[in-house]
Amino acid sequence: MISQSGTFADCPSDILLEILQHILPPAHEYRQRHAELTALRVVCQYWDTVIVTTPHLWSSINIHFPITDIPVPLFHQWLLRSSNAALDISIRDRAPINWTDTEIKHRSKLMLILNSHISRCRTLQLEITTGLLPGLCELSIVDASRLESFEVNMRGIIEESVHARLLQQLTSLSSLRSVTITTHYPLFMSQFLRLSTSSWLNQLCCVKLFCLTTTNQMLELMKGCISATEIALNPVRYSIDSPSSTASQNIPLPHLRKLDLTVTSSNPYHSLTQQFSFPSLASLNISGLTISDIYPTVQRFPPSLASLKLRISNTQKLDINEICTFVRDPNVLRLQFLEIESREYEGWTEYDGWDDMNERPIRQAVEDFNKSKDGSRIIKCNTFSERFKRFLISWADVCNINDRF
Repeated sequence: MISQSGTFADCPSDILLEILQHILPPAHEYRQRHAELTALRVVCQYWDTVIVTTPHLWSSINIHFPITDIPVPLFHQWLLRSSNAALDISIRDRAPINWTDTEIKHRSKLMLILNSHISRCRTLQLEITTGLLPGLCELSIVDASRLESFEVNMRGIIEESVHARLLQQLTSLSSLRSVTITTHYPLFMSQFLRLSTSSWLNQLCCVKLFCLTTTNQMLELMKGCISATEIALNPVRYSIDSPSSTASQNIPLPHLRKLDLTVTSSNPYHSLTQQFSFPSLASLNISGLTISDIYPTVQRFPPSLASLKLRISNTQKLDINEICTFVRDPNVLRLQFLEIESREYEGWTEYDGWDDMNERPIRQAVEDFNKSKDGSRIIKCNTFSERFKRFLISWADVCNINDRF
């Protein structure tokens, strides 16, 4: 390991690469990572050769306009150095006040270069604006035969043709395992379900769709995603086509470990729990329900459930009796992690929110609960006063308390 040149010129390349992996910034810090690689290359010719000819050092790129705007030649060279390695690409865009033709053309050129290497993409994250939209429309995702994870944020894009083309390409990929899509296009979920085959849905392990979804659409999606380990839907609302009552079917989702739902009423949640069972569920995050909405279902919590997070909307009131009954239920007590959060925005106390008079009895109930236990279970209760009050009731096993709070 000792070299007279002082540059570790005799160090085996595999050991040198292991050292470099520990000192290089993570892939998402693209600019700093590029600077570090450049500095390491000028140490000596041997280091330069090892770095330039190691494809995985060049296989991850994170571009965040305008913070990490990258010249087209450099982007092209970076991808060439990655050779045949699987690519992890993230391109996020922040819209300027006014778009110029130069900015749009620059983004289109980068997307064109990406398209020439699309077959090697393993993960692809895109945040689409007007500047990146032309490049997205030309991107041949159908050729991404190695793509395992795809994430796209299209909040500002509502064109039906753009969404249809994207979904037609995605649903043809047999390698895809994770999909995350954010959009304000109101008919996206119906289009998604229409174009998705049962075999394609069955291959997905992670499904996160942040778009308008009805109760029936949620149920249809769940029936298709039988192999999923993680599902997130936001928001799910009751609509005319939603059944007022659904007969229990107990369709198991045996692999689901994490479920994250934002609902606009209790109907979607109750329809879901009546139709499905989740024998392996470990984490449940629900926004939009009250304690009284979820309490009737606690006896159906699977033994595997370890974490429950409830976000109570600002139109709903925290009831001290409900909370006390809820946290003392045996099915809730066995949870390793519980969090109940409610937020009061300015003016909320004029309507149906809680104020300091409500807060004191809740805090007293929390203290009484903690005193009644042997120390193996405690409740944390916090409030924050800035633009809003954030009332947080949570607990964790004492052994994990420092990690959780």
